[in-house]
Amino acid sequence: MEASYKGNNTMITRIVLGVLTYWLFSQSLVNAVPEVQVRYVNFIRGTEYSI
Repeated sequence: MEASYKGNNTMITRIVLGVLTYWLFSQSLVNAVPEVQVRYVNFIRGTEYSI
């Protein structure tokens, strides 16, 4: 008797969700890092926060 493989889309779904999670995290860093850099530089210089 020959057993045939009956797969489902679980692995594809996991890969897609992993890529989506990574992409959303990297987008949040792209949006947040410039403001954090400005705040850090101004904190080191002792000046007020301004963009």
